[in-house]
Amino acid sequence: MEDEYHFQSEWNEINVTVFPNKPPEIKEEYILLQMEEGGSCRINLTSAVWDPDEALSFRILKEVEGILISEEKPGVFSVLPERDLNGMYNITFLCEDPFSNTVFINVTLNITPIPDQPRILTVNGKRIVGGGYFNIREGETLWLNFSVDDPDLKWEGDTLTLQASWGRFRIDGLSAELSASQRDVGIHTVVFNVTDRFGLSDGVKITIEVINVNDPPILIVTGIKERINLSEPLTVHFNESYDPDGDLLMFSLRIDNGSRMAVGDHFTLRFASAGVHVLEIMAKDPYGGVSSAEYRITVVGVVEAGGADSGMNRVNRWATIAIPFIVSAVLVCLLYIFFLKRRNSYRDEE
Repeated sequence: MEDEYHFQSEWNEINVTVFPNKPPEIKEEYILLQMEEGGSCRINLTSAVWDPDEALSFRILKEVEGILISEEKPGVFSVLPERDLNGMYNITFLCEDPFSNTVFINVTLNITPIPDQPRILTVNGKRIVGGGYFNIREGETLWLNFSVDDPDLKWEGDTLTLQASWGRFRIDGLSAELSASQRDVGIHTVVFNVTDRFGLSDGVKITIEVINVNDPPILIVTGIKERINLSEPLTVHFNESYDPDGDLLMFSLRIDNGSRMAVGDHFTLRFASAGVHVLEIMAKDPYGGVSSAEYRITVVGVVEAGGADSGMNRVNRWATIAIPFIVSAVLVCLLYIFFLKRRNSYRDEE
């Protein structure tokens, strides 16, 4: 008659009871015991023989490198694997009765790795601490590439799943793509979660701002005067102007029929003539947004002698040309009158 065995297996502990009805025959039994990496377990080997003279003895026949097995008391063994040990290992115990009859009990120890939580390290190469911020213009595409550290990848290969709390993102592996449109304009707080095959996850909160490229620049002009003297320069500043989209602005000036681009943050103008001049200042962004302001400036007064392009100078030039002709005409008239009088006097004498 064969020996009878009774097994009661629980997590991290197994109880094996041997019922020898006759001197045991050599027999192999494989018992599976599961435990987690870094833990310990207990194996209880007990005898159902009531006669102490027939009590069975138990000992380790085959030890495993990296696993410490010690007998706490007869038939009770504690198993302590090294912390980073995992996989399946066989431990063989020898059961012997007082008559030197033996039976082998083989225990297969399955050490499963402890699941490690994945960690999001960077997004687009930038380390994320307490959240991140990215902006995009409508009509453009934003790619977010996540780098994740998952210690479980060294075992059987972990499957990581990326999810976004805002459904406008298209997920591809550990990358998220947003093709921003007009309806996405605004500020969005998106939570991205990376989950492994054990259900463990790590998340990061990212603020996404979608900018409306159609917002025109805000033009602010200072230094404008409605009335100035002809000899007075006019300096116009626009350094307080800004663009709601954060774009760089270009400024240009149009006066009467001419125009020029600004260099720096101001214009300095000198008017060539008195009168009313129309001044138009424009601010442009790279996407075609334009804001402009028009001013009418009255220029009065006379410049000092010698001033270029003045009305008085033009009068002086005409006077310089006309005076010799006028003097010559007067002299001719005087000579004519003189000779006319002399002729009349000769007639009177005759």
